[in-house]
Amino acid sequence: MEIPMALRLGDLHLPERVDLRIPMLVRLPLERGLWIDSGKALTNSFTDAAELRRLAMDTAVAHAARLLAAYPAGEFQVHVIDAAG
Repeated sequence: MEIPMALRLGDLHLPERVDLRIPMLVRLPLERGLWIDSGKALTNSFTDAAELRRLAMDTAVAHAARLLAAYPAGEFQVHVIDAAG
């Protein structure tokens, strides 16, 4: 199995140009880890802090699955650190 040169993580877009979507790629092999942060809950948002943490975890799991699928078996390791507990 040949390791790809890059992995698509999603799309980048701007609120003022919803029709413009740019693929977000990371070069492989990864030179450093990925940091996925849930950010702050906005005061006027319908999403609370627990929902933001759940969305961040879903994103982390999806990216880990894509990375594991892109590499041959045994060639990639995943280390997860949950600083929030």
